[in-house]
Amino acid sequence: MDSLIVASDDCLRGGGEAGALMRSIDWSSTPLGPVELWPPSLRTIVAVMLSSRFAMRVLWGPEFIVLYNDAYRPILGATKHPAAMGSPAASIFAEVWELVGPVFQRVRRGDAVAFDDALLPLDRNGYLEDCYFTVSYSPIRDEYGSVGGVLGVVHETTDRVLAERRLATLRDLAGCSTPDATPDEACRQASLALERNRADVPSTLLYLVDDDGRSARRVDTTGLDDDGLPAPSSVDLDPAAVAPWPLGRAASAGRCLVVGDLPRRPGELSAGSAAVLPLSRPGRARALGFLVARLNPRLAFDDRYRGFLELAGERIASTLATAIASQEERSSASASAALSAKLTQLEAALEEALLVKDEFLSTMNHELRTPLNAILGWTRMIRSGRVAVDQQKHALETIERNAVAETRLIEDLLDVSRMTSGSLRLDVAPVDLAEVVGAAVEAMRPSAEARWIRLQVALDPHACAVLGDRERLEQVVSSLLSNAVKFSHPEGRVELSLERADRSARLTVRDHGEGIAPGFLPFVFGHFRQGDQSITRRHGGAGLGLAIARHLVELHGGAITAESEGEGRGATFTVSLPLGRRG
Repeated sequence: MDSLIVASDDCLRGGGEAGALMRSIDWSSTPLGPVELWPPSLRTIVAVMLSSRFAMRVLWGPEFIVLYNDAYRPILGATKHPAAMGSPAASIFAEVWELVGPVFQRVRRGDAVAFDDALLPLDRNGYLEDCYFTVSYSPIRDEYGSVGGVLGVVHETTDRVLAERRLATLRDLAGCSTPDATPDEACRQASLALERNRADVPSTLLYLVDDDGRSARRVDTTGLDDDGLPAPSSVDLDPAAVAPWPLGRAASAGRCLVVGDLPRRPGELSAGSAAVLPLSRPGRARALGFLVARLNPRLAFDDRYRGFLELAGERIASTLATAIASQEERSSASASAALSAKLTQLEAALEEALLVKDEFLSTMNHELRTPLNAILGWTRMIRSGRVAVDQQKHALETIERNAVAETRLIEDLLDVSRMTSGSLRLDVAPVDLAEVVGAAVEAMRPSAEARWIRLQVALDPHACAVLGDRERLEQVVSSLLSNAVKFSHPEGRVELSLERADRSARLTVRDHGEGIAPGFLPFVFGHFRQGDQSITRRHGGAGLGLAIARHLVELHGGAITAESEGEGRGATFTVSLPLGRRG
């Protein structure tokens, strides 16, 4: 018995707040019984769970008694913790038991189950809240081979799911307008985009301000079937008029207003609320229209929710402004066809810029987080003593490699900023281009050899003296060579040649790898532009290297070109630089 008591002390040791809570509970009064009588399998898994930095919970026995660690505690919110510890799962998660109960029973029968981004409406902060989780449930077998409980490894993905869903709606709104749409048609197109996101905006009303500016007429709606949302065909814009919607007051305030005590939707337990947003042109006080959006009662109306609605309003306002401008242009006899074409061109450029920006931010989020995650992961493992002595060298090398990658990415971003502002300067001096190319080849050789890629180099050392910034020229060569190695097939080859061509030094880098799609070839040197996202995400990179290389080559008075016969047929990059004069 003494050995069992020591083991029980060990299994509840540490664990932060959750461990302290478990040690404070009189387990003899629970279905699990005294800790010293817990089966070894339960004590072992509890010890593992308490020491883990991942969100984990154990559901033990036929009643699925809940045990959890500190990382899982935020998932329970303010209403379920600390009562959940040691309680039957059916009582703690009553609101979703019909969904999760059968899953737990299935695991008790010996099956492992996993879900990605599963929706579970939880009451964890005083209201039913839409929560999303990626979970893995595994059976825990006892000493006799039977399943004694369920081990759940849980990762809450609510923030990401909401962000991706809202970003998709904003993209739809940015691309929903057509150049010849009337304001009414623009509203209907915006409604179609909003209709696809009933989770954030269950129902909406769109109003346009009448020409006299005294009232607003309803143009389109979404989700009003059995919704109970007041939808008058016309609303007075007097700021003193608040029923049913304070449109005039929202226009005067110039910001989002929230209206509560709305009729309940079917299946909802409480009165609803809605956001009223004025749709105004940038720099203009007068509203063009209004968006009334019912709020999802299962989502907290926090800054991110409000920000999403405000961005949606801005994009609808931008679409309306474009539609109104187009209508005014068509109705004006003096409007010229050239102005109309320019407006359409600007609109297309704006939409393209928004899409490129969104794609770039998504890529940068991945590229910045990837090395940081590796650095933080190994650092925390070292600090916690979980890295063996013989692994420490590998850990430090990994940290250093990812820190260098992060530094290089930040330097590229700074270079783009300097390029945009025109503040990037060269330290010009005579440079032996053959030495520069040779140094870049030697620096890249380990990476190439790691993938069994042959580097075939042919240099003309007698005719390649140029005037330039040695460091920046090395950056150009390294970028092209790195790209060629990155997109080459394993056991392939990269050919690099340097020769004199008239009064120029010509550097050619050729690979036989992924190649470039013909439609993307004209944009290969653009800022933040990447080709096939699946390929670039697989190989990594932020899409900045070629843009920086082109800018640096042009600062040196040279030119850079790209050629490819298509995807899977390799690519050739050629740099021409004017030869420097000696003496």
